[in-house]
Amino acid sequence: MRNKIAVYPADIVASSSFPLLHMFDTLAGGRVGNKPVIFHGGIHPQDNWGFNRNNIFSAIKQADGYLANTEYEANYLSKKGIDRQKISIVGCGVYPEQFAPISKEQARTKLNLPQDKPIVGFIGQIGLHKGIDTLIKAMTDVWQDHPSTILLIAGARAMYSQQLDAMLSRLPAEYNNRLSLFYNFSEEEKPYLFNAIDIFAYPSGYESFGIAYLEA
Repeated sequence: MRNKIAVYPADIVASSSFPLLHMFDTLAGGRVGNKPVIFHGGIHPQDNWGFNRNNIFSAIKQADGYLANTEYEANYLSKKGIDRQKISIVGCGVYPEQFAPISKEQARTKLNLPQDKPIVGFIGQIGLHKGIDTLIKAMTDVWQDHPSTILLIAGARAMYSQQLDAMLSRLPAEYNNRLSLFYNFSEEEKPYLFNAIDIFAYPSGYESFGIAYLEA
């Protein structure tokens, strides 16, 4: 990859995001090809294991520019010795037109969800740090007082999905009809999912910027 980057006729090389190794190939290729390198790092400051690594901060120092999602991320990197002048805060966004209001009735009909029950929804990356396990534990308390509530979990299947499946399988059998899983949903279905739920629950442990909050 670094060789391809070095010879590619680009004016600027941009790469996203840490801690994936292609970031370092981007830096090496840009240096060999004498091209400016811009990083969009997506740093998760609370994830010490994944992101609090000297090689990441060293690479950012060598880059010509850095795009931060938030002021918090920019300040975090500044404290790690990154020149604040090279950091630009750009942030994330969504296309609001995609999430134009759809009636709850229409959304639930589309997704074959009950019309007369409250729905708590998690819609996002199926990952350990997203707090889905916390949400499931919380729902066992919710169901004591509100047994008709549906828990909707939607996202692309990933490595953590097996752990999630095992966790759900250990729930009492009477909870089975209170779960609604939408794995690998399409972009077309996404606005229906958000409009079908009553409460969006996203107890993530750490984020660079949680785009799902904007979508909700």
